[in-house]
Amino acid sequence: MKLALVGDHPDGLDIARAMAAKGRHELLVYAGPAVGAEVLQRDGLTPKRAGDLEDVLADPDVECVIIASAKASRGAMLRRAVQSERHVLCVHPADAKPDLAFETALLQADSGRVVLPLLPEAFHPGVARFGLLARTNGANVFEIRRASRDDFWLDLEGDDSRPGLPGWDVMRRIGGEIVEVFALAAEEEPTPGRPVLLAGKFADGKLFHVTLQANQPEAFWRIAVIGPRPLALVFPDGWPGAASLTYEDDTGALRTESWAALPPWSPLIDAFERAVTIRKIHAPSPGTTDERCWTSSEQPSTEAIQAADTMVGMSRGHSNAMLGWTDEIRGLELDDAVRRSLRYRRSSTLDLQDASEEASFKGTMTLVGCSLMWTILVFLILSIWIPKIGWVIFPALGIFLLMQTLRGVIKSDKKK
Repeated sequence: MKLALVGDHPDGLDIARAMAAKGRHELLVYAGPAVGAEVLQRDGLTPKRAGDLEDVLADPDVECVIIASAKASRGAMLRRAVQSERHVLCVHPADAKPDLAFETALLQADSGRVVLPLLPEAFHPGVARFGLLARTNGANVFEIRRASRDDFWLDLEGDDSRPGLPGWDVMRRIGGEIVEVFALAAEEEPTPGRPVLLAGKFADGKLFHVTLQANQPEAFWRIAVIGPRPLALVFPDGWPGAASLTYEDDTGALRTESWAALPPWSPLIDAFERAVTIRKIHAPSPGTTDERCWTSSEQPSTEAIQAADTMVGMSRGHSNAMLGWTDEIRGLELDDAVRRSLRYRRSSTLDLQDASEEASFKGTMTLVGCSLMWTILVFLILSIWIPKIGWVIFPALGIFLLMQTLRGVIKSDKKK
């Protein structure tokens, strides 16, 4: 597959080099600062240089775009790349708010291309093993402690910064969807170098507690359960690095499984290639005008894809878990919930919206309906002095009710 890299974010550079090293992909174009080109050259990669994203998308040979630009332009570039009907890999977090992630999911459904965030941690075999054991351990509380040599906040820059946090994909894989979050720090906003405590609840009622520490002399990551039976996954040198899993088996014996430091990007690349295969995207047959099209009778529905492509789908806790854009949506929603919790000193509840046209229609109609009620109230007050304005109320209600019939235009993606 022909790749293009836009930007010089370290994660983007790393996965571009890892994909090229596989031998199945070629880094064809690079658009970004000269520093990034120098990093690629040290690994023997000499892609063509392009001025910006539009120059990249103008190249018909480019099949996949890696968005690794600075956060100020990352969201706009992601939207444009998905609209161009290429496969897209995007640095996490894709944007400061989840709104763009929902829009991206709708664009992905229209284009039929694979769009994935760069979230490699949940693919670690130790995490998969921990999730499987946690389901049979009987514990109801997860405890996570993570120390970083630098800051743990992601994209903490600028005066109006809305940074993110690492590890949501891992937590969702071992515990399922998170429905409530409470964050506590010394300040009411994300602050460089200051520790953060997180607590919350999973959808099935299990609880979690997370301690995040920055600027520590050594990196460290420990995931454990609090309960009668020990179960702990430890990365003594942080991510990525060697890991060990300690647990009690059915006979009561204490066992340990270990993994040497693994290439962090290989499982994510395999997941990307598998996702491309699942979506059945192929080159056009001779005589067709569409450059990229679906295979005839096996196009999966939007909702079916979204249900399968997530770390907490039917494969939760197993090694064959899928990564999808839903994981990026949930990560951005949780980051937003943490920032709200810090500011207002209270827990934030997530409603776990679906990124579908039906959900978008409901949200739009709710906004229009609320606006209409306020408008009617204003018209009623003004009609006391200008009676003719009162006649506008009934046509406005009729138009709103007529708009509800548009729901029937939206095709349901659900499959029984």
